Amino acid sequence: MLIRLHSLNDLACLLQIDRIRYVLSSYLRVRLEKIERYAHHLLEKDASVTDPLQAVLSPQEASYAKEYVSSMESHFQKVVLQQMPEIIRGFDAVKECVKPNLESYVFFKVKKAVPGVLVEDFRGEGRDEEVDLEEGSQYLMRYNTVKDLLQSGTVVFI
Repeated sequence: MLIRLHSLNDLACLLQIDRIRYVLSSYLRVRLEKIERYAHHLLEKDASVTDPLQAVLSPQEASYAKEYVSSMESHFQKVVLQQMPEIIRGFDAVKECVKPNLESYVFFKVKKAVPGVLVEDFRGEGRDEEVDLEEGSQYLMRYNTVKDLLQSGTVVFI
């Protein structure tokens, strides 16, 4: 692609467009990886939601996840389970699916101040703390601690 640049400002704009393109493609790549990794779990979670606005996946993502699960199960059936003894063939993919680690740490930013968030001591030593989340501040905490705040829109991932 050959473009004649008329000023330094044009170059800065092109660089910014490239950065945005990179960030978007990186975001979509990671999201697709997570959909593939946790497809069973996400589809199960979406099936239990009655309000479409509360769905974890968009309709296109849900369709992709269903096709992915179907393809993987078909492949697994043909390549692995047909070679196994009859006793083992009753494999339940939903029971054996990978679930996300809800104890992993996440970065988030607070949109609205929240007083008295209980942060549990993960070592079990009884050192639980209450933390006041200040508006505009950024924190690193376990997902389970802030999942309700995230769903209510009080905090957002960074």
